[in-house]
Amino acid sequence: MPFRLDNPHLALALDEHGCLASLVNRHTGREYVTAPGQDLWRLICRRPEDPETPVHAAAQCEVRASNPDETRLTVHWPRLTDADGRALDVSVTVDIALRGEEVELTASLDNRDRFTLTEFWFPMIGGLGNLGADAARCFLLYPESGGRRIRDPLRNLADRNAQPVRGVRPHFLRHFYPGAASMQWLGLYGEGGGLYVGSHDATLQTTALNAMLNLGASAAGDSLSLGFIKYPFVEPGAGWRSEPFVLAVHAGDWHTDARRYRAFTDTWQNHRHERPGWVRDMPAMHDVVMLHQYGRVNYRYDQIADIAEAAATGGIHAVKLTGWSHGGHDNLYPDFQPSEALGGEAALRAGLQGVRAGGGQSVLYFHFVQMSPNSEFYRRHGEYCALKDADGNPFIDLFTWP
Repeated sequence: MPFRLDNPHLALALDEHGCLASLVNRHTGREYVTAPGQDLWRLICRRPEDPETPVHAAAQCEVRASNPDETRLTVHWPRLTDADGRALDVSVTVDIALRGEEVELTASLDNRDRFTLTEFWFPMIGGLGNLGADAARCFLLYPESGGRRIRDPLRNLADRNAQPVRGVRPHFLRHFYPGAASMQWLGLYGEGGGLYVGSHDATLQTTALNAMLNLGASAAGDSLSLGFIKYPFVEPGAGWRSEPFVLAVHAGDWHTDARRYRAFTDTWQNHRHERPGWVRDMPAMHDVVMLHQYGRVNYRYDQIADIAEAAATGGIHAVKLTGWSHGGHDNLYPDFQPSEALGGEAALRAGLQGVRAGGGQSVLYFHFVQMSPNSEFYRRHGEYCALKDADGNPFIDLFTWP
């Protein structure tokens, strides 16, 4: 192979285009790559006539590499060609370093052209097969919400015969972090060991987790690609460098990688606060909606203590008060002020003190992801902190609620 790194834990090789050709777990002897040569990265360039012009790593002809030492490799694409064959004065540099059973990857973009680089798909650990002969015992762990476990992901990640929707075949799982994805890692597991792919990024930059089914000529030739999408919006004349990504192979199970990601989060998130005893021992919370978003009053503040007392008869000693603020549930966020319609601030304080006096606990519902366009906060700050698309239009969070 043109470019290669190996140690007692793993062997990694890239082809002449700088794309993944081989990834071997030295502990199990398993070759993870069954369909070599797929994109290691992908760029989206915003041309006026084509705002989502793709640039594929596998299509690049000019690649340079250097080995500062036996544990490091730098791969450089000095100029690029987009999917339509047009030259792009942009360079991509990928630094790869072996650290035991882990591979750390970082990428840099240098935009000397006149177009903005909106998306960078990296790393794309592609061409993967199931990690074992028994497909039923292989699974993909994907952190949507509390987590999804997808058995035999080559067959169950997506329907290879799915019809296109607006020209796109839905052969992928893709969720944002922070957002519907609760963490920045995903893993593939089976008899051949484990494969961890993580974005060790503490900046909270919008990141999409990206698990894709790549179709071969037949189902036997299908493969998986695991990785991430960043949205750096690199303007002309500017550059960008990613936070580290980590790839790891091992002989353990998913617990090994859960601990790996936890070790990373412990470097920048404080999970060490001692939980109060009532939180540790809480079997459930009794959730009530006090003020409906359309203005209907379900409960007043002077009823809070009675609600807690009723919950206690069922062994539940914590009440969650949803829709307690003046806009009601999911309205006027994040203007969280007591509601005069429910009795006002003094009555709210008295209700909460009544729960505590009865030996219970209260939890007030807050939502710090959504902004309501009719809120005072939005009037003052919404323009500056709203999540927007490439054209400057705000993303609208739509959902149904009874």
